Amino acid sequence: MTGEADYTKDVKNVLTEIQTFDTRKLPQANRLSTSFQFTDAVEPANRLIKLFSKISLSTLDDLPESDCNAIKSSADEVLKRFKEVLKFDETQPNAFSTKEQYVTNLKQMYNNIFKKIFNYISYSASVSVDFQKIEAEAQKTISEIDELRLNFEKEMNETKKKTDQILTEVREAAAEQGVTQMAKYFKQESESHKKSSTGWLWGTLISAILMVAYAVSSIWLHKWILPSNTHENVQLGVSKVLVFAVLSYSLYLCAKNFLVHKHNQIVNRHRQNALMTYRTIADAAADDSNKDVVIVQAAMCIYSPQPTGYTKQAGDNTPSTKSVIELLTKPFSAAGD
Repeated sequence: MTGEADYTKDVKNVLTEIQTFDTRKLPQANRLSTSFQFTDAVEPANRLIKLFSKISLSTLDDLPESDCNAIKSSADEVLKRFKEVLKFDETQPNAFSTKEQYVTNLKQMYNNIFKKIFNYISYSASVSVDFQKIEAEAQKTISEIDELRLNFEKEMNETKKKTDQILTEVREAAAEQGVTQMAKYFKQESESHKKSSTGWLWGTLISAILMVAYAVSSIWLHKWILPSNTHENVQLGVSKVLVFAVLSYSLYLCAKNFLVHKHNQIVNRHRQNALMTYRTIADAAADDSNKDVVIVQAAMCIYSPQPTGYTKQAGDNTPSTKSVIELLTKPFSAAGD
């Protein structure tokens, strides 16, 4: 056992020396002139060092002495070439050709050294690979991928929910905007009736003033127009009554039209408000049946015929509260059946 430790130790020392060799020392720029510097030796030297670096020092304990000696012999051969370069003397005879021969030897050594130690490189690589560690890392990677997939699916579902919610809100906003857009027609109609009612209000005031003025003036009319006989008295009386009747009817007509337009202004304003606010009430309803009730009542308020003010059958056209009770009890009746 002591002998095995000794030869293994020697191989490790040599292998460590070549693996840690600094090839930057080979050109010897500080010692040699430019034409004799070993710049071309750096690249083949690095290839050789890289080849020996693939042998793990720990695997040398598993190799028999003969194999360890083979590795040591190859390493000693390479180190010998490195030392020859470091000891080169440019003043020696045939210095330039010697320098070129050293570089050529380093370049040609790679194939020979590779054939000698590639089996040990393969063994070292197989021993150095921790298959359990690789399997554990693979399982970890698979778990991470599954976790990422689950997180991605979760994010996609959340994004879909948010997208659906936004789409619903957009549709509701568009529908509400459409409803609001339709409400402008009732507003325009209300403003039109308001304008007309203002005109008829002035007509009513003017008619009332004319009527009062005529009534007052008629008291002294007989003093200005003096009838000479009974026939003229009758004509004067009839004319006074006729003029008063016309002024009275004018006052009545202006007042009636003022009230009619004022009534229609309020009705259309009420329809506009119903059209713009029914969605709030419908959304507050607990279930779909109650929402249907609200929508039906809003439609009745908006579209059912309203009294115009010209007829007196107003009560027959107004919505009945009975319909609300019937609509509310309808689902319960259906459930009972």
